[in-house]
Formats: sequence, C-alpha cells, structure tokens
Amino acid sequence: MKIIPGQIYLGQKLGRVSSTLCHATSRIGITPSAQKVISSAKFQTLEEVVQKFPSLGKNHCLVFIVRHGQTDWNLDGRLQGWEPVPLNDKGKDQCNILKVILAPVLPFCRIYSSPLERCFNSADIITEDSEKRVVTLDDLKEIHYGDLAKHTWDQVKADYPHAHLMFHNSPHRFKAPKGESFINLRQRADKAVAHIVSENLGRGAVIVGHGWNNKAIFMNAFGLPLHQFWEIPLAPNIAIDVILFNRQRTNNKLWLFHYSELSKEDQAVTAKYESRDH
Repeated sequence: MKIIPGQIYLGQKLGRVSSTLCHATSRIGITPSAQKVISSAKFQTLEEVVQKFPSLGKNHCLVFIVRHGQTDWNLDGRLQGWEPVPLNDKGKDQCNILKVILAPVLPFCRIYSSPLERCFNSADIITEDSEKRVVTLDDLKEIHYGDLAKHTWDQVKADYPHAHLMFHNSPHRFKAPKGESFINLRQRADKAVAHIVSENLGRGAVIVGHGWNNKAIFMNAFGLPLHQFWEIPLAPNIAIDVILFNRQRTNNKLWLFHYSELSKEDQAVTAKYESRDH
C-alpha cells in the first residue's frame, strides 16, 4: 500500500535548508526564518520511514505525532482546551483512515494519547485492530483555556480583548484567564516527550495529541522561540509529523515526514482557527 503523502517536507540532514524544502514549507506557511533551524530528510512515503526502524540503534526514538480527528467544535472555531468534546462522524471516519496509514508503524511503537475524549477516542480507533494498549499522559493535554474555553474567537475578542490580542500578536506573553500560558504548555509538552523518548529508545512511539500541544512539541524539538509561534502553521486534524529524537533530545533531530490531506472544508476550518482577524 502506498500512502499519498499530501504535503511532504524535503531537505538535507544538516541545518542547511534546500530549495525543495523551502518550496514545500512555504506552501504550507512555514516562514523562511523558521525553515533555517528545521533539519529534515527526504521520505516520499511512510513505508520508507518504517524501513529505517532496524537501523535506529539504542540512542534514538522515532516519534509519530498525530492530531486527533475532527470535532464539531473544530468546525465552529470554538476553543476546546480541556473540555470533553467528542469526535464527530467525520472525525471518526478520519481516524479510520489513520488506522490504515499507521498500520505499518504500530507493531514497532507504543501508543500515547492525551486523556481528553477527542484524542483518546482517536487513539482507540487507530489501535482497534491491534493488541496495542493506549497509554494516557496528562502532559499531552491541550492548552488549558480557563475562562476562554467554549468561546469562539469572535466571542473572545469581544469579551476578553487583552487575551485575544496577546494570543494573536504576542504568544510568548499570552496566558488564558484562569488557565495557562504557552510557556506552561511548552514545559508540559517537553516533559511528555522526555518521558516518551526515554521509554522508547531503539523503537518508535505514536503520540495522539492536540493542535497546540503538538505544535509545542515541534517547536521544542527544533528550539524555536515562542515569538515565532505563528511561523509554524497549525496542523489540521489527523495530520502526521515524524521526528527522529536522540537520547538527549538535542541535536541530530530530523523532521522525516509530514502527511495531511486537506479538503477545501478543512482548509477553511484551519484558516478560521488561526486567523489573526478574529
């Protein structure tokens, strides 16, 4: 089975970014300054990545970072945070697609998930044809939106203008009222990855997580500061990113593969969620 890769990020192992990588990343919206610190390697299919498992060695862990399936709140542009929001029917169908895509990977991996319903249900569907047990980690939860949860961004702009301004213009200074900051989120994400990598050296791990937490993992991996938060786009539902970590989680990190299949509807939802105009 050949997986349609959607948007693939191509480049060279060292910090020098090839023109191919620049072209691919610019299509999805990664800025040139962010591209400069992202090391990547060329893989056209997930099968090619899987073939590298035997040569991982005991000092590396291959981490497959997956975003949960769609929810109605995703469609509404409503802030979910820690709310118990279920998958909608399309989200369940998307996870059945993920189950097929990740089938070659699961035998080599432990499966980790946020305990929040939309992630755990996604992980449950992905693993239902295997004997894999899903391990939940609280540190993989989405950012805690506090008083902002359940609101749309239009409502946040009207009722919490300062929080809205900080989120979209100064993410390094954002903190949700009665919630947490992106600094807190990055610390949690780093703690989760440290635990996962240490448990899975010489093998792989699948993380079923959330948009902002997964983005925090990615930014932590390549040392991107929070003021560059908007230079990395929000991954759509069921996107897959594969990153090779070493034992110390420093240096030698490679972005190996990206999969996403965006319909026009998905593109509109992602643009609505990230829009600075809300």
